[in-house]
Amino acid sequence: MTDAINTERTRLRALKNEVRRKRHKNERDDDLAEDIQSMLDNVDEFLEFGTCDERRGLFVTGPAGTGKSSALKQILSTHPDLQPYQDEFGALVRPCLSIKLPKESKTIVIVEEVIKALGLPDEGSEKLLTPIMHDMLKVHKVRLLHFDEAQHSVRSQTSSAFEAVQDLIKQLVDRDDWPIHVILSGMPRIEKMRDDEQIGRRSNVFPFHRLDFDADKAVFPELLIEIATDCGLTVASKMLEEESLRRLCKATRGAWGTLICAIRSACFRALTKGLKEVTINNFAQEYERNTGALRQENLFTADNWQELKVKETLKHMREEEN
Repeated sequence: MTDAINTERTRLRALKNEVRRKRHKNERDDDLAEDIQSMLDNVDEFLEFGTCDERRGLFVTGPAGTGKSSALKQILSTHPDLQPYQDEFGALVRPCLSIKLPKESKTIVIVEEVIKALGLPDEGSEKLLTPIMHDMLKVHKVRLLHFDEAQHSVRSQTSSAFEAVQDLIKQLVDRDDWPIHVILSGMPRIEKMRDDEQIGRRSNVFPFHRLDFDADKAVFPELLIEIATDCGLTVASKMLEEESLRRLCKATRGAWGTLICAIRSACFRALTKGLKEVTINNFAQEYERNTGALRQENLFTADNWQELKVKETLKHMREEEN
């Protein structure tokens, strides 16, 4: 019996891993890929003719869980023109650097992260390292420089520190000697950086919006059935009813990535219980697990779910102690 249980657990772990690794394409992915291709074409125009469009920046923004980071990761890691290679002299060329910024990213932190991504020592002052960074970006022929979680360069910054970050971005997208293009992705607050006139006119914006149930009604059952099928499950008829799907949309705030994670979690719960179908109860149990919501506060079980807000019950419990 123990061997059989262990074998089943091993099978489930492998299945979960396979399901998690599958990429579910957002309808915005193709448009974003086109914008990135336009940036690469702009680089080529500069290298061939010495001129190009001055808009060398792209701000990819959207609320948490809407799919912007995963879309960028997929595009940047698979585009054939952005993969590392060795040049004719045997030197490693990195056409694209993708860097996840830490919290409170001031200019020195950003410079250090770029230098580390290039595999170079990052010891020294900002005054010393900044020109080295600019030189090495050209030496390594970096075409695209991507900063993820770019809101960390905006949040909790003094006015002078934030202006210094803006100046650094301006220097990067306004180089005369090398046509580097910069992508900044993160929460909508990163667009504050575009309040600077020079950055504003040298950049474009690509927003990832939340799903709207009425406008995107077909997405919810299609995604639900697809993920359940990947798990070897069917979907209970009640879960495919419009009201249940609306509950799902509200519970995930219409965020593409959050929606995928919620469906996977409910399916994994059904698998663990040995069920053949995923039900609304599986979603309710996962919602309770994630938020601590009581039954009357649970968006999948409450009669007045339309009036409820996505509630963090445990947070309210902590507040009651004070």
